[in-house]
Amino acid sequence: MTSESLGSPQFKFHWEHIVTALFLSSAIAVAISNLVSLAPQKYSQLITGNLAWSLGSKQPDYALLGSFIISFFLTYLGLYRLSSFVEKENKKFAELAFRQLIIYSLLPFGIFLGKSIVSPSNGLVAAESELIILSLILVLVCLVLGAIVANRRLNISSAPLYLEIVGGSLLYVLFALLVGSALTLAAGRINLAWKLNDSDQITIVALTGAILLCLPLARIWWKLTANISEFCSNLRFLLWAIQGVFPLFFFILMPTPWSTKDGAFYGYPVTLPLLLLLSSFVSITYVQWFRCFKVLSNKVTGGENALFAVVSPLCMLALLLFVKAQPVGASTIPLDDYHWGEFLLPWWLSQTFHFVPFWDYEPARGLINYVPGFLATLFLDGTAASHWATGTPANPLLLLPYLTLSYLVISRPIGALPAFLALLLMPTGNGFSEIDTILAVCLCFLSSYFLKQQWVKWLVAWSTIGLVLLLFSPGQAGLLLLSTVPLAAFALFRAVRTDRWTLIRVGLGGGLLLIVLLLLTPIGKMLFGAVRYAIEQSSINSIAYGTPWADSWGTNPVLSYSLWEALRTAWIGVGLFAGLLLLRAVVDRAWTERQRVIVFTLPIVLLTILFIPRAAGRIDPASLSRLGNASIWAICLLLPIVLITAFGQRAQARSLLIVALLGGAIVGLPSAEALISKPIRTIDVSSLAFVNAVELGFPAMGPQVTIDPAQLKRLQTIRQVLDTALDPGETYLDLTNRNAQYFYLGRPLPIQAGAFYNLPHRNQQIRAIQKLETAPPPVVLVAAEAILHDGAALPLRAHLLYRYVTDRYVPIAVGEQVYLVRPDRVERLNSRLSGATKPVTVGATPADRLRLLDQAFRTKDLKKLPRSWGQSFESLRSELHPVATIDGAVNPVMHSVEKTGETSYRITGSDPYLIFDITNLSLNGDRAGVLAFDFSCQPQRAVPTLEVYWSSQSIGGPDEEAVVRFSARRGKVLVPLDAAPRWLLAKGIQTLRIDIADPAPCSTFSLSQISFFQRSNLSELP
Repeated sequence: MTSESLGSPQFKFHWEHIVTALFLSSAIAVAISNLVSLAPQKYSQLITGNLAWSLGSKQPDYALLGSFIISFFLTYLGLYRLSSFVEKENKKFAELAFRQLIIYSLLPFGIFLGKSIVSPSNGLVAAESELIILSLILVLVCLVLGAIVANRRLNISSAPLYLEIVGGSLLYVLFALLVGSALTLAAGRINLAWKLNDSDQITIVALTGAILLCLPLARIWWKLTANISEFCSNLRFLLWAIQGVFPLFFFILMPTPWSTKDGAFYGYPVTLPLLLLLSSFVSITYVQWFRCFKVLSNKVTGGENALFAVVSPLCMLALLLFVKAQPVGASTIPLDDYHWGEFLLPWWLSQTFHFVPFWDYEPARGLINYVPGFLATLFLDGTAASHWATGTPANPLLLLPYLTLSYLVISRPIGALPAFLALLLMPTGNGFSEIDTILAVCLCFLSSYFLKQQWVKWLVAWSTIGLVLLLFSPGQAGLLLLSTVPLAAFALFRAVRTDRWTLIRVGLGGGLLLIVLLLLTPIGKMLFGAVRYAIEQSSINSIAYGTPWADSWGTNPVLSYSLWEALRTAWIGVGLFAGLLLLRAVVDRAWTERQRVIVFTLPIVLLTILFIPRAAGRIDPASLSRLGNASIWAICLLLPIVLITAFGQRAQARSLLIVALLGGAIVGLPSAEALISKPIRTIDVSSLAFVNAVELGFPAMGPQVTIDPAQLKRLQTIRQVLDTALDPGETYLDLTNRNAQYFYLGRPLPIQAGAFYNLPHRNQQIRAIQKLETAPPPVVLVAAEAILHDGAALPLRAHLLYRYVTDRYVPIAVGEQVYLVRPDRVERLNSRLSGATKPVTVGATPADRLRLLDQAFRTKDLKKLPRSWGQSFESLRSELHPVATIDGAVNPVMHSVEKTGETSYRITGSDPYLIFDITNLSLNGDRAGVLAFDFSCQPQRAVPTLEVYWSSQSIGGPDEEAVVRFSARRGKVLVPLDAAPRWLLAKGIQTLRIDIADPAPCSTFSLSQISFFQRSNLSELP
C-alpha cells in the first residue's frame, strides 16, 4: 500500500456545481417558505407590533434564509457526489459533458436573471470619476516603472521582490498625494484665520507638492542599477520620511469650525481633555514613526513584510480616520426624541443620578449607548449640542476608539493593507455598524490566539471577552459566544488533557475574582440585568419589533428588485463561501492552510446562520436596514478575513479586488473633492436662527442650538406644568416615547426605560410598575405629540402600565397636552395654572375623564390585530382566563339580518348587526377585557370589517365613542376591548353589538363561541 493511497482525495470546486446548487437551493427555499407561510404566526404573549397589525409572520423569512443555507450545502454535496460517480463509471469526458449539460439547462434561468437585474429602475448610480483618475495614474506609473525594470534587465529573483520595488514606489506616490491634505488640515485647525477656500487652488497646491515630493523617487529610479538592495534601502527611507506629516491627520479630531461673515470660530467648546487627546495621539504616532527608522538598516528585501516594515500603523490609522470622518454640522436638537434619547440618557443617568446600567436603566443596545455621552462629557461640555457633535454618524471622536481597536487587531491576522481597505469600506455610523466591527475584532483576536494553542489562556480570554461583550451589546454577545462554542469546547478538551491543574487553578482564581467583583461592585447587577434583558428581548423580539420582508419588496427607487435584494442579502453569500472553504478544509487533509481555515471560518459560518433572526428581524422599506447592515459587515470585514485566511498572500491582490468590487457596490467612498475640501471646510452658520437654550430654562441643551419652534413650545409647556406640580427632587413619568425630554428637563426616569415602546414584555412592565409603586410620580405625561412606532399606543403596547396609571391618576388637559395627575396634586396644578394662557381642563366628571382618556389612549381601528391574536389562541391560553360566555340560546336582536341556523345568519339589508343583551352577566370592563369569538363569512367578496359597540350603566351607549373596528377573516378573533378607556371604565355592561361594515362583504356569516376573557397577568399588579 503506497502513501498516496492512504491520503484522502482532494476536494475540488466546480463552478458549474456552485451555480446549480444556488439555483436549486433557491427553489427549495422558496417552496419551504411558502409551506411555512400557511401556518399562522404564533404569539406567546399579547404583543402589538407591525406583524400583528398586518397579520404578518416572520417564520417564512427565517425559513427562507435558513433552508437556503442548508439546502445549498446538501444540493452541492449531492451534485459533487453525482459528478464523482459519473466520472468513476463513465470516465472524465463524460463528467465534463455532464457539467456542460447542467449549464445548458440553466440557460433559460440565466435569461430571466439577467433581465430582472437590468430592468426597470428609476435612475443610475454614477461612479466617482476621481477614483477612475486615481486608478489611471497608478496604472500609468506602474507601467512606466515596470518598463524601467525591464529595460534595466534586472535579475528579479522572486515575485515578492518585484512587489517591493514597484509596489513600494506606487505606495510612495499615493502618500505624496496626501501630504497637502495633512498640512492644510493642521494649519486650518490651529489658525482659524488662515484661509484657502477655493477647491481648485487647493488641488493645484496639493498636486504641486506631490510632484515635488516624487522627484526624489524619480532620482533613485534614474540611478537604479543591479544593486537592488541599495535601491530598496533608499525607497524605504522615502516611504518612512513622507509619513512624517501623517500624524497631523489627527487634527481632524478638532471640531469643524463655524463661520460667519465676521470670520471662523469653534462653535463647540475646545476643552483641555480634547487638546490632551489630540496631542497624545500626535505624539505617540511620532514616537512610533521614529521607531520605524531602525528598520531602514535592514538589508533584507522582498515581500509585504519588508514593504510595510517602515509604514507606521498609527500613521495609517490617522489617514483612515481622516478619510472616514465627516464634518460635524451646527448644533441642533433633533425632532426624533425617541432614538435621540437612547443616546442622551444612558451616560447622563449614570453620572447624574448614579443609575446602574441594566438594573436601574436598560439601554436599548447595551453599553455601546453610553459611548457618545461619555465622549461628549469628557471632551466637550456634555450638553445636548455636544451629544449631537459626538453622536453624529462618522464623527471623528466617535470613530477614534473603534477604528483604533479594529485596525490594530484585524491587521494582525490579515495584514495592514487588507485591514485598511476593509475598514475604509466599513461604515460606522448608526449604532449597528460599531457593534458589528467589534464582533469582527473579537473573532480575529480569538481565532488568531487559538492557533497559538495556549488553551488555558485562550479560555480565559474567551470568558473575559464574552462577559465584557455581554455588557457592551447583549444581543450580539450571545451570537458571538454561540459561534465560538466549538472552539471553546475543543480548547477545554485540550486543556483538560494537557494542563489540567493549571486549568483548575485558573478556574478557581477566576471564580474568586468574579465573586469579589460581584460583591464589591455593581457588576453583578449589570450582568444579571444584561442576561435577563437579552433573554426577554430574544423571546419576543420578532413579534414586537419585526416587519415582514414582503412589505419592502420593490420599494427601492433606483435599483431593480432582484439586484436590491441580492445586495441586501449578500451576507448569506459570504457565509456560503466560508462554508465551502470549511467543507474543503475538513475533507482535504493535504491542504496546508487547513487548520487556520477551520479556526477562522467555522465561527463565521455559525455566526452567519445565527445572525438570521437579527438581520431578518426588521427589514425596512427602501433602505438597507438590518439585512443590508449585515451584508456590509460581511463583505467589508468578514470576507477579507475568509479570503486571506484561505488563500494567503499569494492571492491577496485578487482577494482585495473582490472585496473592493463588492464593497464599492454596496457602500461606496467619499469623492476626492470632498476629501480635498475637508481640511479647510467650515460650517456657515450665518443664516441659522440660534437660540440660547440656557436662558430659556433648558441648560442641558446648550447655549447655542437650533430647535424647531413647535418642539420648543411643547417643551416649555411641559416644563411649566412640571415646575408647578412637582416638588424639588421629584420627577414625572413620560409615556409619549420621547426619551430625550427627560434629559432636556433634567429629571430622572422613574422606571428602567424612557419609552414604553421598549417595554413590550410583561416582565418588563411588571418591574416598571413595582418601581413606580415605591415612589409614585405625581405627574404622568400621556399626550403631547407622542411618537407611536408601529401604531402601538400605550394600551396595546404596554397594557399593564396603561392599567396602572389609568386606575390611579386624574386626567388633566393643558391646551392640547394631556397629563395624568396624582389626586393629591390636582388642586395645586389646577389653581396655579388656571390663570395661564393655555386652558386647563380637569377630568373631574366622568364625561370629562373619559374624553381626556380617549384623547390620550384611544385606538379606534385595530386593523388586523384581533385576527393576529386569534390565530394564536391556543398558544395564548396561558395569558388569558375565561370570565363569561354568551349563551347560544340567547337570541340577539337582529337588524338587516335573519337567522338561518344556531350560529349562522344571512344579511338582508344595508346595515347588518347583532345586539346581545348581556346584562345578566354582571360584567365590568376592567374584569373582562378581551372579547373572543369565531367568525366566518361566505362567500367572501372582500375583507370584512367588523365593529364592536357596547353600552353600560355607567357610561351609556352604544355610540361612536364606544366602538372599535377591525379587519376579520375566517377563524378566531381576540378583541382587546380593554384598550379602549370607555370599556375599561364601564360598570354594568348591558349590551354588546357586532356590526358588519357596509357594503356587506358576504351574503351569510356565522358568529359563535362568543366569550369574555381577562388577561392573566393582571393578577401580578399591585
